[in-house]
Amino acid sequence: MFVRKKKNPSGVVSVQVIDKSSGKYRLRKTIGSSSVEAEVDRMYLDGKEWIRRHVGQMDLFAEFEQTEQKQKETAETQRVL
Repeated sequence: MFVRKKKNPSGVVSVQVIDKSSGKYRLRKTIGSSSVEAEVDRMYLDGKEWIRRHVGQMDLFAEFEQTEQKQKETAETQRVL
């Protein structure tokens, strides 16, 4: 199971939880849609949290993503100062 960001013809990005079983993709939940990148990122994290709570599947890259996010925040803080 994974979270997908899918750009629609209108330019809005939909965030969906997708399950792939038996070679087929199945939409499990639509988290939302937005054209604002920050909102899309928040919905992406909400989708990962939904998977963790409802399925119990652990994210293999969670620690890496947290480290990457901390590095971005540190770089932005240093840039502003």
